[in-house]
Amino acid sequence: MSQSAMGIDITLVSTDQQMPLGFIYVDPASANQAIGSQGRKEYIYVKASENIGIYDVCVRLSGTPNYGDPSTLGTGIAQSNSGEALKRVVGVAIKAIPANSYGFIQRKGIGWVVSHAAFAVDGGLIPQAAGRADDNAGITDVSFGIALAAATGAGQVIPAYLDCEG
Repeated sequence: MSQSAMGIDITLVSTDQQMPLGFIYVDPASANQAIGSQGRKEYIYVKASENIGIYDVCVRLSGTPNYGDPSTLGTGIAQSNSGEALKRVVGVAIKAIPANSYGFIQRKGIGWVVSHAAFAVDGGLIPQAAGRADDNAGITDVSFGIALAAATGAGQVIPAYLDCEG
């Protein structure tokens, strides 16, 4: 995707703030998407409190009421850990974002995650350690998304439908 109507590219990562933190950009179904017919996608502008890798599941820091403080180092979003509350999941990184830098992460629509372990297609996704995603086996009706392909092991990049609220 190139320049959007908001004036910056959603893949831009910078050390200076370009948008208000928490700004949500909605990309309607369009021909700009890498694979056609994916429908609407939403992205949120955040500050990284630590190094965030591409396709990392990102969460709000514990007790944090915002998406980062531009004047304070180490504030913003972080990689997920095992057992994170689903309401703290903000989205999944679409580009690597270095600590104390700014960028968009995807919060809704078809995107990508990195598997923590093997899981089946159509399983609900929960946050795991190091920004990975895992299926919600044994947990009923709670997830931040749905796996659109099976993962045969750890470290696989798979398509997923994301529905993050954090």
